[in-house]
Amino acid sequence: HNGNNADLIRKQFRDRKGWSPAARPSELKAMNQGKGIRNMSELGGMADFVWCQYKSNVGDYTKFNAVTRSKKNKRDACVVNHFENNRVLVSKCGLYTSLLENGLYAHDKVSIIPWTVVLHPQKEGTENTEQVLLAQGAEGDGIYIIKPGQGTNRGMGIVIVKSLAEVRTAMEQVVAKGSKRKSWIVQKYIERPMLLRGRKFD
Repeated sequence: HNGNNADLIRKQFRDRKGWSPAARPSELKAMNQGKGIRNMSELGGMADFVWCQYKSNVGDYTKFNAVTRSKKNKRDACVVNHFENNRVLVSKCGLYTSLLENGLYAHDKVSIIPWTVVLHPQKEGTENTEQVLLAQGAEGDGIYIIKPGQGTNRGMGIVIVKSLAEVRTAMEQVVAKGSKRKSWIVQKYIERPMLLRGRKFD
């Protein structure tokens, strides 16, 4: 099969009753003489929920940042993209920290997430990366996945390595490139994941 991708996600939503795709950013600009969309009906009909991954200004719904209703038209539907005060759940580093602080994850027992460590290469340096990982319970060489701790999605910035030395090399490259990412997640790669209809899933 072709794997998980945007076309597959769109197909799944189109197959659900009551769901329809909204206009793309290029279409939004063309509508209403480029002045922005004034109400939800111009996005393809009155809706109860609209999700947009783009940081676009659409009428009164500035950047889709919060749950809000138009003050001019109380009948306008809500637009939701980012719920308020949820950074601890929507970033990889924040989610891991939340699980750790709430006692839902521990290195020494079965966990709902794989072995994980948060690294801060710019702040802590990279010389002792392997020792830090071993001290945190790494089992030595194997397949590890490195992810930016925040600010990315859709697989951007992810690196897969086969040894702890390669983890250190990846962190050295982060520092050398002057990356603005403050934290990085290192996880043991799940080599035999649970699948749904032959696919990985969230």
